[in-house]
Amino acid sequence: MEKAPSEELVSLTEEQKTLRVMQRMISPPWTAELMVKNLKFAEAVAKEKPVYFLRCTKNDTAAETIRRQIEEDEKRQKAGSDDCMKNMKKRIPKEHTERPLPRSSLGNPKSCGWW
Repeated sequence: MEKAPSEELVSLTEEQKTLRVMQRMISPPWTAELMVKNLKFAEAVAKEKPVYFLRCTKNDTAAETIRRQIEEDEKRQKAGSDDCMKNMKKRIPKEHTERPLPRSSLGNPKSCGWW
């Protein structure tokens, strides 16, 4: 977040996203091994979750700007998930989707430790 005369969400490169995530981590990189682990974790988070850089005023409109972006991202993600499921269903032969699993493949539910 950065003070600005108006609200603006700035697009970041993958490297910038990773750096922003690392800047907020509280795991100290006391050794080179810890630094590599932190970097890999930050890269994974930056790839999996949206990372924003908001330039904004101190007004309430800043919160509205980021809320709107999050909602748009969620809609896009849901639409993508729905499309993915439709495509998967098209690729799976019908006989595989209608036939129940054999009883032996279900295993013993009591062996899971849930009972």
